[in-house]
Amino acid sequence: MRLVFDIQSLQSASRLRGIGRYTRSLLRALQQVRDEHEMVLLLNGAFSGKQDLIAELKLELPFAEFVICNLPGLTAAHDPSNEI
Repeated sequence: MRLVFDIQSLQSASRLRGIGRYTRSLLRALQQVRDEHEMVLLLNGAFSGKQDLIAELKLELPFAEFVICNLPGLTAAHDPSNEI
């Protein structure tokens, strides 16, 4: 099974608090089933430090694949400049 995890919580200020710690714990726990499943870690392209985080996680999770997702920005509905 292919498992895809959005690890945006490791890219923000939350990385050292609650959700960031929970995300890291989950990834570490998944090492136990790495032979049974394909693991893909999804990063947000809008955040800086992506390559540093990938390098760090590759040491812990060498079996994981990393994908950087570049999402559209400036999509606030209340901003008149974003109207179609």
